Amino acid sequence: MRAFGPIILILTAMAAAAQPLPVYNVASYGATGNDTSDDTLAIRQAAQALQMAAVTGNLGATLYFPPGRYRIFSSGVSPTSNNLAEFENLNGIKVISEGATLEIMRQFDVNETGLIFGFKFCSNVVVDGFNVTGPNALPGVHNGLNFVLLWEGNRNVSMPNNKLKGVYSGLTCGRLSLTNPKSEGVVVGSLDVSNSVYGMSTGQGCDGLTVHSLIVKDVTRSYVAYGVRDHDVAITSYGAMADDVAIGTGGGGDWRTFASATPVRPSTPRRLPASTRASA
Repeated sequence: MRAFGPIILILTAMAAAAQPLPVYNVASYGATGNDTSDDTLAIRQAAQALQMAAVTGNLGATLYFPPGRYRIFSSGVSPTSNNLAEFENLNGIKVISEGATLEIMRQFDVNETGLIFGFKFCSNVVVDGFNVTGPNALPGVHNGLNFVLLWEGNRNVSMPNNKLKGVYSGLTCGRLSLTNPKSEGVVVGSLDVSNSVYGMSTGQGCDGLTVHSLIVKDVTRSYVAYGVRDHDVAITSYGAMADDVAIGTGGGGDWRTFASATPVRPSTPRRLPASTRASA
């Protein structure tokens, strides 16, 4: 009987792996998507339920948005927080929209930022299919919501197709400390950002970033990378305020700007010159 012990364990593991991952439908937590009610708290509750269950069971899961128009961050929403959904130490998390629009209902104050989807020390993440609309960002002012904030230590993040208007940044990478691990293996398929502060801002929190198509219009800056390396980037930019790509080569604000008057074709990503990559 002992000889069958390892086999039984293997079969049990295979059976568990074959089980469909749980789906947390925001509608099941009270989100209406009717373009009338504010759905901030319902979406937050669904995300928190996923976080608690996934950590407990060490399983992947999906946060699902059915078709609809979901109002978020209306004035007076309580409890006060500028973060919609946050995930930490999870593996195999999908945040999926099926024709859903997230509508940001208020203009954020100067230097007031937050996030729609935030990840910390997560792996195998997918965020896909979202349309986000909000008040136009004020030129040169830091305010609004990060669509996706990768807050250190994430691995294998995919953002296949998302369209955003009136956000702070389509993708932001950061770290609490330069000694903390960066996020790695981030792949952006098509990211369309308009009337926002940044198309993308990867800071010193991301390595190994591939961007197949970044489309920007009327943003303060299309793409800012500071202290990064190993970037394969293809950028299509248009609009009078989105004609540059700034790459930080190290500390002290050492920036270099790459004009994009001749857009890079999305089908042929380019690797930024070695001289623009940080050594660490």
